[in-house]
Amino acid sequence: MKNTSALFIIDDVIANQLLELDDEYIGYQVLHEESFYKHLLDVQEFPVIDEYSNKESHKALLVIRSWQEVREILKEVQKEKNINAWKRLFPCQLYADGAYGEDTIIQNLSCAERLLIRAVQEQKYVMFYC
Repeated sequence: MKNTSALFIIDDVIANQLLELDDEYIGYQVLHEESFYKHLLDVQEFPVIDEYSNKESHKALLVIRSWQEVREILKEVQKEKNINAWKRLFPCQLYADGAYGEDTIIQNLSCAERLLIRAVQEQKYVMFYC
């Protein structure tokens, strides 16, 4: 799970526990703890985040979005016309590197779109980290 980019969490209590941790940087080992791991329903990767995480340290900055928030953002998003709305879904560090062109981001976000829509339909929390 070292390069995992997105995790669905069934229980919002678990999401709240993660948010309450004192350190904003959470190592990958946290995700392997029994208390968190047993609540994971699904694991998928976003290509953009996966590429970025391969270059970075073992720390992970956690961003938790509720399914309601993701649904609201999806309502106003057309990825080809409004890439800035898509960028709001992800940690800004992913787009600070000039190596990623808009076309590459749009292509990779097509994969993310399916993941986000499913999260909305199933009303699960989505965790993005890099």
